[in-house]
Amino acid sequence: MVFCPDRFLSEANSAFILSDQKRYGQFLMNFLYQKHPEVVVPEKADCFYDNSKVKEFLQFIYTLSC
Repeated sequence: MVFCPDRFLSEANSAFILSDQKRYGQFLMNFLYQKHPEVVVPEKADCFYDNSKVKEFLQFIYTLSC
């Protein structure tokens, strides 16, 4: 499956709203791994444990194209 940042973010945000998770960064990383396990996020953009890295995560995924 081809990775499209806009589609991924739209699906992730919709799923996050319906989830009971509190941490957005952790949710994004889990959702990315579930949908696109082939995408490897660099440590500086890994927001699993640190929500302050969400900006770097978003910048990273937008370097990938559909």
